Amino acid sequence: MHDMHYVVELANAYNCALITRDKLRDEIHTCPLEEIMYGVIIVSEDYSDDAAAAFVVAADVPIVWERWFTPEELDSDPETSWMPEGTWAIDPADKRVNDFRLK
Repeated sequence: MHDMHYVVELANAYNCALITRDKLRDEIHTCPLEEIMYGVIIVSEDYSDDAAAAFVVAADVPIVWERWFTPEELDSDPETSWMPEGTWAIDPADKRVNDFRLK
């Protein structure tokens, strides 16, 4: 069983063209879906939401961006200005969820 750090390693390997998309998809299916989600969040924080989105598409995983706040809402209060606009989450409505192991 692999963890979120393995998912980040896969993302980095794919980004550096060290593995193919097919290899990425084969390997990502060995990870529990929750760990994939946490790995995507780490990729997003370390690189960007665009990098995380590219990885989600390449890996073909049922994970989506969920918006919590608009930038205006966050900027309106100094106590919330440090918070993220949203996060990556498992899309329970996606039929591909059944293709992945859960923790």
